[in-house]
Amino acid sequence: MTEKGPALPVKDAFEGEMDVWGSSNVKGVNQMKFEAFKTKQMPKVKAVMTPLGGQSFNPSAAAHKGVLNKVLREEVTEIEKARALSLKN
Repeated sequence: MTEKGPALPVKDAFEGEMDVWGSSNVKGVNQMKFEAFKTKQMPKVKAVMTPLGGQSFNPSAAAHKGVLNKVLREEVTEIEKARALSLKN
């Protein structure tokens, strides 16, 4: 038998192309949109919404009643808007 010589270098088929998964400087359209959103809108978003006084663990009766009245007014407003829209159609 004849001895084999050293392996010949294999030319990389993707030599001139960019590695999408490995390169960190390539950004897609969605990533660029998110970066723009992050710089403009994210500082305006609160990390945690602070509850109203009547929504705490042990609220006073007056504070809790105030929150219930506020929610009730919002619900009544939504119902009235829905009713007005249904009467128009």
